[in-house]
Amino acid sequence: MRHACQVDPLLQRIEALPREGQYALTVVLEGGIERTIVVEVENDQVVLPTASLPAGWSDETESLKATTAAVLAVDHARHVGITLALLQDVPGGWDVSMGNVVLADGGPTCITDGPMAVVEAGEFACEGCGARARYGG
Repeated sequence: MRHACQVDPLLQRIEALPREGQYALTVVLEGGIERTIVVEVENDQVVLPTASLPAGWSDETESLKATTAAVLAVDHARHVGITLALLQDVPGGWDVSMGNVVLADGGPTCITDGPMAVVEAGEFACEGCGARARYGG
């Protein structure tokens, strides 16, 4: 097994993002420059935007193979064990990420207008401002 510093660019961090299957990878490039790449896991495959790949990375490079394996391992670990109820943005939304919706009084709550109404199973909306969120396991 090779030491991590022998894989160029150096994978510094994998961060699980709130959206299911989405991760932020931080790699350190030559000269100590950090780059963040957002990837998604779909059907046990890591989807990387080719425009975001560091120079020299391809499906054949050890750096990309090792990074892909690490992301899949984190994704697997994220799904093992107890499923917690999570407050998340609706697809295409940003209210939770921006802090407009929080958990309070046992459910999704708009910081301006208060408790939110259920619009469908696991999805909530604020009747006052239209903020939306998903909540559940």
